[in-house]
Amino acid sequence: MDTSIQECFPEELLHASVDTRKAYFFGKTIGHPRLESARRETLALIGNDAGPDIIIVSGPTGVGKTTLARKIEESLLEAYRGRMEHDRSLLPVLRVDAVATDTDDKKFDWKDFYTRLLQAFDEPCIAQKQLFEDSIYIERPLFPEKGAGLISRTPRWCKLCLRERRARAEGPYFPLAWSLELDAACSKHCIKLSDCCPWCGRRQPIIPFAPYLDRCAYCNGWLASENREDRPVAAKPWELWLAGAI
Repeated sequence: MDTSIQECFPEELLHASVDTRKAYFFGKTIGHPRLESARRETLALIGNDAGPDIIIVSGPTGVGKTTLARKIEESLLEAYRGRMEHDRSLLPVLRVDAVATDTDDKKFDWKDFYTRLLQAFDEPCIAQKQLFEDSIYIERPLFPEKGAGLISRTPRWCKLCLRERRARAEGPYFPLAWSLELDAACSKHCIKLSDCCPWCGRRQPIIPFAPYLDRCAYCNGWLASENREDRPVAAKPWELWLAGAI
């Protein structure tokens, strides 16, 4: 038999049944030069620490995008096989399909996407899980497009941070993150940010009237004072997550 034919498929396949031959060729993938080139280029980008975080492969239906993703997954698993045998917790690659939504509003279903991720991780009890004790799923963009609602209408502060600065004989300081509407907690002390004077209960103006930032603009009381009605409140997990991310 011709050597080139033997390299294409096993010789015993010639004597196999029609169904067996169909099954063999149905599962056979013949490498295309451009597909192999795209695989090598993508793997080089993935292996480069200074490479991009997101790699987009585009093309018409049936051109081989899914096949390319599968080949890259196989290559990465093979490359990390030795490390995976020593470290059973190592998962070098995870391939998940981002399914397009079929709803009228055309919004991407993030819940479905993250559920698919957990399923790929073989995470148990997915239906009984939620992200935090409170839902933070938002039907609007996290950051407004034109800045409206990005900055808090009134100043906020962490009492414990102000106390620490006074104990170190340092002047009051309000980090820029405290002025963001999304930042509602101090990630250092795990408490909610305060927004009212503990003495008169009034919110502070954006432009302070008092000579010091840690003094109330109306009664001149120290904003880091503590009384029974206004004690630091523990922040919720999702508030701490946002504060740490900011």
